[in-house]
Amino acid sequence: MEAMEQNAIPFQLRSPFPARGDQPQAIESLTRSIESGRRFTTLLGATGTGKTFAFGIPMVEHISPESTDVLGLVLAPTRELAIQIQDEL
Repeated sequence: MEAMEQNAIPFQLRSPFPARGDQPQAIESLTRSIESGRRFTTLLGATGTGKTFAFGIPMVEHISPESTDVLGLVLAPTRELAIQIQDEL
């Protein structure tokens, strides 16, 4: 654990958008969790809040429509979620 702490990069949250709704409390909770040394944290998000959009749009912005290569990989814990993500992207 000490070696990991010595090489740790300070956690900084940056966004061009202001936090809204319950986001300030969620950000504070996540920050406390990370700063307390927890290695794993589970984040919950309600339906329709933009979770897929948050990672999907930046990924799609870097993909060339002319390319036939695999340009992105999204891992999902269930087949149902994988299908939902595929349909949305």
